[in-house]
Amino acid sequence: MVIETWRALPSIAATRTRALQLVTQMECLGHHRASPRLVASAQLERARLALWDDDVQAAREALERARATLDWSEIMGRALFGNDADTLVEGRLRWMIHSGAAAQAVPELKQELQRAEDALRQRRALRLRILLALALERSGSGQQALRTLRAALRFAKQERFVRTFLDEGAPLAKLLRKLMVTRQPGDADVLPHLEQLMSMQPGQSKHNSKDLADMTETATRKEVEILHLVAEGLSNFAISERLFISETTVRHPFAQHQCEVRHQQPHAGGLLSHAV
Repeated sequence: MVIETWRALPSIAATRTRALQLVTQMECLGHHRASPRLVASAQLERARLALWDDDVQAAREALERARATLDWSEIMGRALFGNDADTLVEGRLRWMIHSGAAAQAVPELKQELQRAEDALRQRRALRLRILLALALERSGSGQQALRTLRAALRFAKQERFVRTFLDEGAPLAKLLRKLMVTRQPGDADVLPHLEQLMSMQPGQSKHNSKDLADMTETATRKEVEILHLVAEGLSNFAISERLFISETTVRHPFAQHQCEVRHQQPHAGGLLSHAV
């Protein structure tokens, strides 16, 4: 069963405060519904938000709470669609990259990436490859970082993945700019997707704040609706019947909506999938 949780991107005015409010709501709902996965996922999001602020201590504390809340070995043993979202492994490796241990994270990232590819978990492999690029850059292997990022872009452009890149915030934006500046003739195939990602960085939007707020609130209402139905124990099929949407939309809400938003306003809030 897929739990859909909230997270807004950090480029909207006051978004961080809104994101923290939503994460708190998610955690409270997890406690109310006795869902350790939901509670732990909220802590993973707290860790991510802390790293956006370069607060590695707060991120570490949130990761410790996530670790203590759930048996992650059971979660990692599943190969469900929703389990391609962040787990404690990605959270810990991301923390290592930001806390000065990027070089130590590299071999583990390579190992996890190989496991994901062997299991054909391509969405998880994409996230791990992006983290690997960041770890290589932070550890002084700039050229390897760019090659790894190119590989990530070549996969991402096929399905037009965007949020997986934007979720890593300013460090990845900096690496994307570096790739743009040092691009080579062989990068022509990824250039359109790279340019799209660059246009979605903070300060690049052509849309006004009212448009942003309207789209964010519209997405949030439906996210809340799906989340409450899942927390009540309804299956994906039952939710799709109740809300008159497809099961695919329940498993990965707003796939179509986000595609439209990417053209209209890439900074609008989005979803992060988790599984129980």
